[in-house]
Amino acid sequence: MGGVMARASFPHLMHKLWVDYVALNPDADKIHALLSPNAQVENDHIALRTLDHPKINIYVLASFFEKYGFVEQDTYTFPEKKLKAKYYQHPTEPSWPKIFISQLILDQLPKALQTLLTDKVTQIPANKLKTERLLYAGRLWSCSYDEYLALANVSEYAAWWAALGFHANHFTVLVNSLKTKEGDEINIEQVNQSLKLVGYQLNNYGGEIKGSKQDLLLQSATLAYQKKMPFNDGMYSIPTCYYEFAQRFANEDGEQFDGFVPSSADKIFQSTDRNQ
Repeated sequence: MGGVMARASFPHLMHKLWVDYVALNPDADKIHALLSPNAQVENDHIALRTLDHPKINIYVLASFFEKYGFVEQDTYTFPEKKLKAKYYQHPTEPSWPKIFISQLILDQLPKALQTLLTDKVTQIPANKLKTERLLYAGRLWSCSYDEYLALANVSEYAAWWAALGFHANHFTVLVNSLKTKEGDEINIEQVNQSLKLVGYQLNNYGGEIKGSKQDLLLQSATLAYQKKMPFNDGMYSIPTCYYEFAQRFANEDGEQFDGFVPSSADKIFQSTDRNQ
């Protein structure tokens, strides 16, 4: 019975995360519709952002997925961005998305900003930390626009988290699942071109396409949707969430590569930067 309930509940969680995500990034719904007339759009992975504080770190967020059977696969570091990340995958449900969770390493920030962010964690109501609703709870603390700017000058990631809180930062279309009307395969270049033709802007940092076939993974992403968000001192437009696209390739043994390429992921993070 427990296994059946888990399988029924995880899609429900994904639905909640998607509804929350498209509220911040309504373009995602439109892009999904643009890509889906001729094929089921498969979700490669979702990404979540947090801090390495013991109350809300990677392991805390991962626990809500591990109860559905997800297993840790690999760990990545991003020294320049002061980040660490892990990804999780379900061993028997290949259609379920991978879960990529990153966290900001607090002790690598200036002391004043460490204090600022730690204070925000202390404002989270204890009951909010206990259930998977935390994953799409949004901001659970006060934040001024001045604080947002102070954080952004040191870490765009920290500013994003302080302003927005807990959401799926992005969903990801598995390009391999897409087909033309004639049933032919679609590659990531075609996806990018179709998006640009209707006016969507892509993350150009390091090139529109991150990675190479030798990496066994090609990635691209839209720029984060700009949305007015409430701060203590007014409404301000900031980058929210973006939509990613991933094309995966098989290794020499014919096995599809399921991991991530840190140098490419580092560039994808730039999708939420203000200067993009």
